[in-house]
Amino acid sequence: MMYHKILENSNYKFCLNQINELEKDRIYCRHGLDHFFTVAEISMILTKESGIDADENIIFGAALLHDLGRYDIAADNHEAISCQLAKKILPDCGYNTVEIEKIVELISSHRGRYSISKIQELRNTKQLDLKECFRIADQISRKCFECQAIDTCKWKEEEKLHFEIVQLQGET
Repeated sequence: MMYHKILENSNYKFCLNQINELEKDRIYCRHGLDHFFTVAEISMILTKESGIDADENIIFGAALLHDLGRYDIAADNHEAISCQLAKKILPDCGYNTVEIEKIVELISSHRGRYSISKIQELRNTKQLDLKECFRIADQISRKCFECQAIDTCKWKEEEKLHFEIVQLQGET
């Protein structure tokens, strides 16, 4: 599993520590390892149920790196910085050019949210590709239903994951 090498990379560790320090008092969703691994796991579930042949090293690699650019608080576009970091980190972890391109594509397109009903529709009709699975996984990895700051969150109400729809897995 090549993606394990990402966790050992000194640049990765530095950025992750910076994010953890920046977000230590954050009341909204955080962008640490819990979030990264949850995105990967949900992506794997969504691709499997959609019949998409997905490489675990690609999905986990993208998940571990997709928000890494948040270490730079001055950046307006964290996904662009995350892509730059991925291009630096991944070759040292054994990823080839084609794999890096796929990961960078997932990272660069991970932002954006759907209504929960749209996500359910896409899943039920199996209209998902790998990028959509990854984007949706990033969104539904958030535990809005247990968030103390849900009332002040900038997300629209229809985008928030509420307790009654947590059972997205297995509805199809």
